[in-house]
Amino acid sequence: MAIIKNNNHNYIKLIVSKSEYYDLILSDNNDDSFTPTGNDLYTDLCIGYIDTNIPDCVDTDKLISLTGYTWSEAINNGVELGNIGYTGIDNGLVKFDIDTITDDELKNIITGSTLTILTGDTKLYLNAVSGNTKNYIYPYEYVDNNGNIELKLTGGFFQGFFKSSDNYQILPVSPEKELSFEVQLKPNFNETVLNNTLNYTYPNNKGYFLYLGTRAENKFSYLYNSTGETAIYTGLTTNDNIGIIYDNVTKVETDNKYLFFNRTPNGYMVTTWSGDTTMDYFYNEENNYQSPNKYLSFNRTTTGNTVTNQTGYTENDVEYIVNDDLINNAIGFRITDDGAIGYKMINYSCETNDVWFEEEYSEDNVVLHDNLYSIFIRFILNETNDCPNYSNRKFKINIYVNSKLIFVSKELPELFLRNLNDKLEKQESVPYNISLGGGTQGLIDMINITTEPTLPMLLEQNFAGTFLGNITKFRIFNGKMDYSKILNNYKHDFSESTPSDYIEPEVTLWLEGLNITSPETNYLREDGKTYSLINASIVLRTPYQDITGYKLFYYKNDDPTQYQINGTFSIAPSGGTIQYIHDDLSFYSEEIFKIKYLIEVFDLKRQIIGNKKNNTVNFKDMIFYGDISYAPTGSTDIRTLTNKEFNNVNTITLNTGNVNRRFVIAIPNDKEILNVNDETAMYANITNYYIKSNTITQIENGGNVLKDYNIYIMTNAIKYSNNHKHVITIG
Repeated sequence: MAIIKNNNHNYIKLIVSKSEYYDLILSDNNDDSFTPTGNDLYTDLCIGYIDTNIPDCVDTDKLISLTGYTWSEAINNGVELGNIGYTGIDNGLVKFDIDTITDDELKNIITGSTLTILTGDTKLYLNAVSGNTKNYIYPYEYVDNNGNIELKLTGGFFQGFFKSSDNYQILPVSPEKELSFEVQLKPNFNETVLNNTLNYTYPNNKGYFLYLGTRAENKFSYLYNSTGETAIYTGLTTNDNIGIIYDNVTKVETDNKYLFFNRTPNGYMVTTWSGDTTMDYFYNEENNYQSPNKYLSFNRTTTGNTVTNQTGYTENDVEYIVNDDLINNAIGFRITDDGAIGYKMINYSCETNDVWFEEEYSEDNVVLHDNLYSIFIRFILNETNDCPNYSNRKFKINIYVNSKLIFVSKELPELFLRNLNDKLEKQESVPYNISLGGGTQGLIDMINITTEPTLPMLLEQNFAGTFLGNITKFRIFNGKMDYSKILNNYKHDFSESTPSDYIEPEVTLWLEGLNITSPETNYLREDGKTYSLINASIVLRTPYQDITGYKLFYYKNDDPTQYQINGTFSIAPSGGTIQYIHDDLSFYSEEIFKIKYLIEVFDLKRQIIGNKKNNTVNFKDMIFYGDISYAPTGSTDIRTLTNKEFNNVNTITLNTGNVNRRFVIAIPNDKEILNVNDETAMYANITNYYIKSNTITQIENGGNVLKDYNIYIMTNAIKYSNNHKHVITIG
């Protein structure tokens, strides 16, 4: 009852769950008709859904929300961020090698980079965070945990923006009633903190798994308080020709004579105006900062300043207060090594008119090492704020672990997510961010100029940390997700109906060579005989984990490059037998001595990394030999000889028979005849009788590609009366 009292619930309902007769739920749920059976996932209010087991959610360095889970008011009229180079170089949206790049190349990257999101695309994109300074690393990988694909974080995290302008917003900034986030994760409290990670620099920030707000301070803020220009940004402008150094000031060419009168060396007046003079006029578009426009003071001072006598002018800029951008614009959620869950938020004190941090945690051990949990966070908004400097309402944070309410925050001023107090061109992708698996870098990995902001700043000091462990799901809900719906989804995802003794599909792969003859086999063939029939048997072994498809790949020689064959193939949910004939033109233009085929089978449990089986075919040149009735003239004559062996032997026995008087052996040109003995004639040495041909030097291999050969021919004056055995030693 203490929790209810502390959090001002004004009524209680007692609901009997029909799914388990002994389960009583104490709740303020308004939806009396909803029963949390767990049979179906409740997604009516879901506006963002990422699952690492679903291929559409995972790209090379991105996490992508599923289509079909979209905020009803989402808008995207087309996004093209033409100034992303100024900010994207700090968190890996724009990448380069700092060790090899020149200043000119860096300037081109800064001014020439563009980020585009196609019109109508309302998916949430979370990019793997990195940096270009090489001072920090952000490692992560995908791992297969008994068929469940998990994102393993050992210093990395993912981050993306959900609003950029009035033309692009895919998540609510100020929800009407509630906004909720669910993260399914498994902490690893024993994971070693790697050098050069954020956790190594800020160990007290370790454990951040979710963050909302601006991802960094204004990296250009100091320019408003300093007269110094810089090496890399000097003269650079945005794609709208706005100067990076003083982009609060706009330059316009004008012939407005009133701007000239008594502000020029000649002291133009109405009576002396010639009417053919133009000037560059500067005016200030921002109310926060005074303009460095000297013309505004000419001949309006006690000394009568003009162009000719103006010296030592001091710009009277109002100071840019960086922390004003952060108030109610940054909140992170963290799991401590003691197993407590809590939040940290940058807030504003009405009493002291200063920035302060609100930070609260649950009891310890609400989560344990190496256990999978559903962490559900509700933002519940209520009455008007009595300190409305940065927000108009208050809210509370409710945190549930595996559907159990374990933490309720004090009343907090509503988040006021917003742009930085500067031109939009100088902050593209910086405000309105979500981080999964970490807090935020701030400006810790910033690529900037010789005169820089004083570091470290508040975001870096308080939120530069990451979660160590595995993450599998991330969901966002807009609207009231009361306890019954949280319990329902927990039962659905963590139900005992999901087999704990999952068995992957049974997969058998075998290959058949086409048009092969002895001594060739399906897995050892003549060079060039790359035409293969791929066979596989796929059998479902776990009920309700239907097989969803399979992929075929091949590898050439010992090259680790993987080549996919024709996308994803469909198959019956229970499996079946498949056949696919494969060949590739590249096999005939390269020296191929090995092809490995691989099949990867996916089911509902394993949708990113499937069950894999492989088999390998090896290819070797052939040795052709035998008797022949005529003098051979080309490749066809050689390939019709009676006998052939793979080129991995050192001795060949040629049976002459008593029909023909010519005997031929064709050896790949990396070998030659060393010795020939006639076993039938008391091992007489007849090496010199096998003459190397000067007219036939190439024959076609099994793929009709000419290969260099050494071809030896022995011609008797008459036929042998009986069979002789010529023992030929090669090397």
